Amino acid sequence: MWNSIFSKYGKLNLILLLFILVVASLLRFPAYRFGYPLATHPDEPHYNIAAASILDTGTSEGWAMVGYPPGIIYTNILFLKLFHKRGELAYSVVPYVRLAAIFFSILTILLMFLIGHHIGFPQAGILSAFLWTVTPIAVEYARYATAEPFMMFFLMLTIFLLVLNFKRGSEFLRYSSYLISLVVILFKYQAILVLIPVFSCDLYHLWQRRRDKKLFQNHIKHMAIRCVSLIAFFAWLQFGYEAFHTDTYTPDWCWRRHTKLMFPGFRTVGGKMMMFLDTLAAPKEESPYSMDSPNPASYLLPILSGLMVFVGLTGYFTDNKRDSTPFVSTSLLFLLIWSIALSFFNSHYRHMIPVVPLFYIIASIGIINFYRMIFRFSKQYTPKCCKYIFISTILPVICLIYSQMVLPATHNMLEKSKPDIRNAINSWADNTVKGGTFTATQACSTIFMPYAGFKGTRPFKCAYVINGRELDIKNLYSADYTIMPIALYEKIIKKSPRVKEDLLPLKRFIKGEKYYGDDYIFLANRKIDNIVNEKLKCGLKVLGYSQHIEKRENATSVELTLFWKANTPTLSPKQAVVIVKKENALINAIAFSPLPGSRNSRGSDCWTDSEEIFISDKTVLVFGGKGKYVISTGFIDATLEKANMENIPVVDLTTLTIE
Repeated sequence: MWNSIFSKYGKLNLILLLFILVVASLLRFPAYRFGYPLATHPDEPHYNIAAASILDTGTSEGWAMVGYPPGIIYTNILFLKLFHKRGELAYSVVPYVRLAAIFFSILTILLMFLIGHHIGFPQAGILSAFLWTVTPIAVEYARYATAEPFMMFFLMLTIFLLVLNFKRGSEFLRYSSYLISLVVILFKYQAILVLIPVFSCDLYHLWQRRRDKKLFQNHIKHMAIRCVSLIAFFAWLQFGYEAFHTDTYTPDWCWRRHTKLMFPGFRTVGGKMMMFLDTLAAPKEESPYSMDSPNPASYLLPILSGLMVFVGLTGYFTDNKRDSTPFVSTSLLFLLIWSIALSFFNSHYRHMIPVVPLFYIIASIGIINFYRMIFRFSKQYTPKCCKYIFISTILPVICLIYSQMVLPATHNMLEKSKPDIRNAINSWADNTVKGGTFTATQACSTIFMPYAGFKGTRPFKCAYVINGRELDIKNLYSADYTIMPIALYEKIIKKSPRVKEDLLPLKRFIKGEKYYGDDYIFLANRKIDNIVNEKLKCGLKVLGYSQHIEKRENATSVELTLFWKANTPTLSPKQAVVIVKKENALINAIAFSPLPGSRNSRGSDCWTDSEEIFISDKTVLVFGGKGKYVISTGFIDATLEKANMENIPVVDLTTLTIE
């Protein structure tokens, strides 16, 4: 058996394929828990909770997922049945779903090798498998517990069956390709377009049998059976599964503009088609949506590849000896129709990703054929030495350019193996600031959600999701806090300087060597009403305060909020105090925790960031008699049972006169 496999695919090709699969595993598996337990991809928790809801109540209507493609939801149901432990969150099985997604993505690479080998050249299969192995966006999306990795595998499996069908014309292969294409549709309704190459293959064989009446009639009969099966499948989607009822239950997190039919212009369609080449461009940063802004210098590879693909495919189609030309032509038509169809709905670029492997296969055929044309030309019209000059000069340069994909993919794996910096934000906020509402970018909108593993003691709720491209600055003030990348914050204050005055930067989170992700800033949607900027001997600095005075019949109450930072780390934990004096005589001293009360609050000995700003909880002072009062603040050693309030260093805040 092994001898037949070696002779069919070549021992060297199989060794290279094994090496590629090992590299693919090393780039994907080590970082499969990236971001966990946070929801890195916004769809992961929705699929998971919908699956749990179906198991618990029989429907996912409560989570606005009625009619959503069942493939990924029922995949989550399977893993909940297999791995979920009583008492744990349903989200605890997401790492297992991610492992399955990675496994299917690696099988996709194997199918790419087989398809490229059968419709082009053995080298085309190797090249396409290698490219998809190290493409940064392929490495990124292979780890998500979403529909794309599974859909890609079944799509490539459908294409592989069609390739064998083109060559052998077996009824078993035709039925198998129809069946697998239905599985693709179960993961994405847009994948109904996969029926284009499936029907094209059927019609191609029908045309081939047009002269044999018996074979022609037999093929018509089987086509009729397959069409009836398709009608039954779509009838089940409509009436049994309610596939077309999704608009009734569209959730708030879904952008409705993506569900409206929009007639695209040439620029939109062209942009979707350029997505195929954009996947070759190395991103600036390794983040889930980094391909929105690829590095302009990295377009050298797509441009060079595009030229080679065009020249190579031109030579491929003009070679009449190629029996796979009809299939390659059908595949190009399928990619074109896919790009145009998705352009009508202005779909996200990730909806283009499942068909990119097919493009890589065809592009690899063009690139390999381009090399073959060069070699044939050098052999016929130039001395033999020119061939070796080409191999020793141009080919290494091309390999060097392709390495710009390998390096970002490797960097992606190494970075995603680190803890997510959003976990640091999560822990810091629960231990430092009072709970409340917040605005955030999509990546941070779920960091305080219970289904994402947040077990804090303070409630946080996302009030508004920031869209960096269509930012409404007014919405930044609609919550208590704001979380955003530092780069976006700098862009905003450059556009609107008033934001810098109205938002108080509490903490900057820099990824460094310990964390991966963007550099974030956590802001309080407030400002210091009264500036003090006085240093204390203990290393702490009082920045200022805000106060609210309320006069009653027999008393006056002052609601005080303090702001401070630590210029240098304190040697021991401190306790904040507010001291009230009347005519230089101490009449009241209130000691309180320097941060909002919680069992998780950080002691002042943990204040190691000199730029971090702290906000105290509200302290209420009640004054019953008339006179002139001086309100001061300071810190005492929290380890002391008693402290002499008369002698501790303090900063005078305000003088209050009650008449």
